[in-house]
Amino acid sequence: MNLLIGKLNASSGSMESAKVLYADTVAIANRLGVAVGDVGSAMARFAGVGKDIGLANSDVSSLTETFLKLGKVSGQTAQEAASSLT
Repeated sequence: MNLLIGKLNASSGSMESAKVLYADTVAIANRLGVAVGDVGSAMARFAGVGKDIGLANSDVSSLTETFLKLGKVSGQTAQEAASSLT
């Protein structure tokens, strides 16, 4: 948990954003039935880009969930989908 919050803090630029994104990460993982760590990896990557282009936390969360759903529909695991972001 602390490691993931640290990643989200580094990516998003603030601890407040990191806590919101972490809560969203857990909620997405529960909805999709995937590991929190896999969702967190994708969320951290999108948070970094989102910060650079001015996306709100809710937009980053929505983008992350949509991306993982697309991966799931195409037969990818959440881990594979998150790995494809590198």
